[in-house]
Amino acid sequence: MPSVVPVTSVFRDVRVADQILGLERTTRRAVTAGYFTQDAAERWLAHLAEGPFLAAVTFYIVVAEA
Repeated sequence: MPSVVPVTSVFRDVRVADQILGLERTTRRAVTAGYFTQDAAERWLAHLAEGPFLAAVTFYIVVAEA
């Protein structure tokens, strides 16, 4: 029987969050797509690295048998 298991991860370290969530990579893609200027992206990433950081993301694990 298939099941869906929600798992909420909480990140308090921006470096760990970046490794899992790709914060810098996604920001660079936003610059390339024209959603951010390079300057705004640099300010955003610096802001994340400087201050207190907290991110929570819910992942959904789907388990099914063939």
